[in-house]
Amino acid sequence: MRSYATVQARARGDSGGRGRPYGEASHATCTRTAPARLFSCLAGRLERRRAGQRRSRRPAAVRPDFVRELLRSASMASLLGFSPTDLAGLAVLRDLGPSGLSMLTDELSKASVLLKPTELEPFFARHVSSHAQAAADVMIKVAFAARAHGKSIETVVSDVAETIRVRATPPWSPEELARWNEISEQVCSLAGHERLRVLSKAVDLKYAHSNIYQRAQLITDVRPVFDGAHDRPVAAVISHTLQVVYQRDGQRETLTLALDDLDVDQLIEQANGAKRKAERLLTYFEDKLGSEMRFEIVGKEGDVDEQ
Repeated sequence: MRSYATVQARARGDSGGRGRPYGEASHATCTRTAPARLFSCLAGRLERRRAGQRRSRRPAAVRPDFVRELLRSASMASLLGFSPTDLAGLAVLRDLGPSGLSMLTDELSKASVLLKPTELEPFFARHVSSHAQAAADVMIKVAFAARAHGKSIETVVSDVAETIRVRATPPWSPEELARWNEISEQVCSLAGHERLRVLSKAVDLKYAHSNIYQRAQLITDVRPVFDGAHDRPVAAVISHTLQVVYQRDGQRETLTLALDDLDVDQLIEQANGAKRKAERLLTYFEDKLGSEMRFEIVGKEGDVDEQ
């Protein structure tokens, strides 16, 4: 498994335990050393910890842009981590004004259940010429953060106002801040709308897993078989290596597996079978409960935008 932190440590010349960043040897590594070196190894670990040296976190796994940002904002004590795109979305809300937001809320009340972030964007696109998706995303983040922290919508919107005041670049003028304060009631009404609550919960449930697949790569290689004297290859074997990148507890992990031709056939069969089962389940539930509920196969038909 490739570790960004390990590469950094090696670049600094920290040898330490094998595969451990910043020269931090594992306990297993220490116990395998000679007795004379054991105390030194453990003492070195203790000294580094006392000095505050910790293993650096690996970079966050590649996730769909919106979902990654949504989870980032929801994991904070406040919303002071809004990105420039988020702030552009907030400016869209500000410029819509009380009447525009009230009209948008009324339109949303007449709509069916929303399950994808991209499905909220058209409601904003009818009223603004740009940054419609940014405005839709930031509203979902507000609803998501309120749910994740158990806060009221009013408290979260108050956090948003502080975010604007502290982080907006370029800074909002006093007139623009006053216009935001004028729409706070309409923003609370929109963020607390049943359609937004269902949408934010749906996004949460889609990725509420300990391990989340990111991407995979199948590498095919040829390995030569040499003669007894190692002078020339007399044969070769062809095999495959499957590399799976996944997210585990917010960190990127890699799983590497050797495959033969039968294994590849089995993977293809299992993947095709999974798609068939999903389609049949979707059809079944839509026929039985389609008039009462909406069903979706996660990730199908532009669920979220990938990087």
